Amino acid sequence: MAQKAIIVGVNLQSVEAHQYEMEELRQLCIACDIEVISMISQNSDSINPQTYIRKGKLEELKIEINNLDADLIVFNDEITPSQINNISKELEITIYDRTYIILEIFKRRATTKEAILQVDIASLKYMLPRLVGLREGLSRQRGVGGNGAHGRGQGETKLELDRRNISDRIAFLKKQLQSLTEERSLQRKRRKQNNIPVVSLVGYTNSGKSSTLNAFLNYSLHIKKEVMEKDMLFATLETASRLIRLDNNHEFIVTDTVGFVNKLPHQLIEAFKSTLEEITEADLIVHVVDAANPNYETQIQTTNDV
Repeated sequence: MAQKAIIVGVNLQSVEAHQYEMEELRQLCIACDIEVISMISQNSDSINPQTYIRKGKLEELKIEINNLDADLIVFNDEITPSQINNISKELEITIYDRTYIILEIFKRRATTKEAILQVDIASLKYMLPRLVGLREGLSRQRGVGGNGAHGRGQGETKLELDRRNISDRIAFLKKQLQSLTEERSLQRKRRKQNNIPVVSLVGYTNSGKSSTLNAFLNYSLHIKKEVMEKDMLFATLETASRLIRLDNNHEFIVTDTVGFVNKLPHQLIEAFKSTLEEITEADLIVHVVDAANPNYETQIQTTNDV
């Protein structure tokens, strides 16, 4: 049974742009099996540094939670640890933010070893400063015993242990990711030695990159192994590469990269850096845009910014 959520946002821009962001957040929640039962917005020239929204709107939110029997609140921006603490004192409810929802989608969709490592690193970096104030805690994986430097000190608090364990886990995962990154770099070098041009497809999530790659395959004489295409946000996270061989003996590789989204968490951009390097190494970048989307100009700008 899907959890019921109220999504909350502060409008710092035009009404249309804000409505687009809130609708996108609703779609992101749906991708996480969360049912959005209400949307609350506050027009303001700034975000409240203490509680994200102003006191009056917080009271309105409290009433809405009780009336609708909501399970959780999802904020449209990344909430700071101190904001989580302050909001938690006012509202007895689970608190998520846009960053958490996007990370959760990536966690559920990652299937290759590299994508799983990248998402794990991003999630742990997000959790680290939020250990205080997270209402539901963390599912932890601890190593067993040992007499090394990481033993339990008598004066060490549980919070300090958690922080250190997460930091150690991030370092361990980064080492594993580094070896995969080096492997990917070798593959790129081999491709360059073979003088096969590389075309990178980039664009907003659900803009049609996978469909475009499959369309290229229709013209190829090489084995036609299609990639998954689905009308949903972040349907695929893996980088897919296909050789396109034309009847004039020309050939090139088309690479479909991870899609972008408004307010893409910086933790993900950092963790997926090795994947995004595929774009910088390309001979040609094709920016795929869904011109039927009324907000395509914002999507173009978001992709260019990343």
